[in-house]
Order: sequence, then structure tokens, then C-alpha cells
Amino acid sequence: MKKIKLVRTYGPLPVLTKKFTQRETLPGQHGGIAGKKKRSQYGIRLNEKQKLRHNYALNESQFVRYIEKAKRSKQLTGHALLQLLENRLDTCIYREGFAPTILAARQLVSHRHILVNGKIVNIPSYQCQSGDIIQAKKDISHLIGDKTSVQMTRIEKNRPQIELDLTERLVVEYYSRK
Repeated sequence: MKKIKLVRTYGPLPVLTKKFTQRETLPGQHGGIAGKKKRSQYGIRLNEKQKLRHNYALNESQFVRYIEKAKRSKQLTGHALLQLLENRLDTCIYREGFAPTILAARQLVSHRHILVNGKIVNIPSYQCQSGDIIQAKKDISHLIGDKTSVQMTRIEKNRPQIELDLTERLVVEYYSRK
């Protein structure tokens, strides 16, 4: 789906894109009509799940694996899910300002421009740990800006502060009914 259509459907997705729209209707031929219908409980939960999934640019099977990992953790499932998503290498690179969007961060990682603890990592889903040193290769530092290295000081134990208007409880409820 095009990024601007995703923004019109789910609202601002700050990690995925910096684009925004002035239109109030949903995308599609009859977008204004669909917005006036009352959503079911299932539709509300599905919308929250899709918003979170599209914000981090994950496909459904990847997202389901994160849900299963979060369920196995000892924390609240919603907080554990957000923590897993925020600890991904591509998300950490975006949060530290190496890239303007998560897709640009993913491209930096997959093109082998990022080192973690001195070793090349080309897996965007790599889980960063507290104390990891993330740095860019010397030959691309002109693309990234002033920062070329950052140390992960701490990993959030509470709910990570994300810019997305989201209720993670609804995402967990969506998957608990399946």
C-alpha cells in the first residue's frame, strides 16, 4: 500500500513516513461513506493492529512472531511487544537519528553500512541489548550526519514512549481471540 494511503487510513505514522495529507476521507472511491459507518469491536482491534504493524513496516508473519515472543515473556504482553519492536536494530538506528525513516534505516542495515560492537550486522530485526555500540561505517558517515556512533545505554523496562497514538491492549486482544 502506498505510504500516503496508509497515513489517510491510520493517521500519522511517524516512524514509517514524514508525509501527511490534508484530506479527511479514507482512501478509495467511496472513502467518505466508509468513514461514517460505525466500526465493530473486531474492526477497531484490527485497525490498531494494522496501525502498529505498518508503523514498523513489518509483514504479518513477522508481527505474529513478535506477538508470540511477547506472550512468552514475564512482562505485560503489550509492553513486551512494544519493547521487542523498539529494540530492533532498524528502529534503534531510526531513533538515534541515523536515518529519517525506519525504511531508510532498514536499507542502511541491509546494505551492510552498520556495525554493532565492531561487527557488520545486516539483519534489520537484530535485537539490540543494553551496552551495544552501534556505529556507521566510515565511508558513509557523510550520508548520516554528525553522529557516527552511539552506545545503547539502557533498554526500557516500562512502556516505551512511541509517537504513535496506540492502545496496545487492543492489539493483544485481537490476537487472543484467534
